[in-house]
Amino acid sequence: SSLSLASELGDDDEEDVLPGQGVWLVKKGEGGLSFLSDKKRYFVLRWGLQSNRLKFAYYETVKDGVPQKKKGAIVLTPASIITAQAKSLTIDNQGERTWQLTAATPEEAEQWAGQLRQHIGTRYPEGE
Repeated sequence: SSLSLASELGDDDEEDVLPGQGVWLVKKGEGGLSFLSDKKRYFVLRWGLQSNRLKFAYYETVKDGVPQKKKGAIVLTPASIITAQAKSLTIDNQGERTWQLTAATPEEAEQWAGQLRQHIGTRYPEGE
């Protein structure tokens, strides 16, 4: 059921930070044979209304412009280090997981790195 899936993913009520904007990125899997677990996912920037956390949520598919089948989320905080190099977008959550994402173009990687950094700045004005 969708309710149990939502609780497993630790969801709270979320709102879109950039309504109508999202991006297809390839998410590198964790583990030894990571090339086998690379997955193309649709990412959208969301704000958790209960958790007061910025999240780069990712979904399996999109239907009629609406993301479907949420698979997880990367929590973004003032400690997150976001870099773009060529087509790679890296989110280093300082001591937690480092996320390796691949965009279609270097411009797309740079654009999304900038968007994420900008929204971390506006959502956490004191830098926590």
